[in-house]
Amino acid sequence: MGDAAANVYVLADVDSIVDRLGNRGYRLAQLLGGIALGRLYLATYAHLGPGGRGFTFYDGLVSEHLSPRAAAQEPIRLFAFGNAEE
Repeated sequence: MGDAAANVYVLADVDSIVDRLGNRGYRLAQLLGGIALGRLYLATYAHLGPGGRGFTFYDGLVSEHLSPRAAAQEPIRLFAFGNAEE
């Protein structure tokens, strides 16, 4: 991730989703985040350029950094664009 040209974070209001849908709501959030990352992954191959990699992760500092817009959301996925420099 340190060599990435750009990072795309997928965030979700997990507490709200779980309140509405129960414990399976978290799985739904992960599934939808995975679909979004899959589309980004396909886009990098379509353009034959930067490459990229998707990750499932959690880091509370991301929400803090992206606040106030992301204040109630938790990062659940990350896509790092770009190739490592040699």
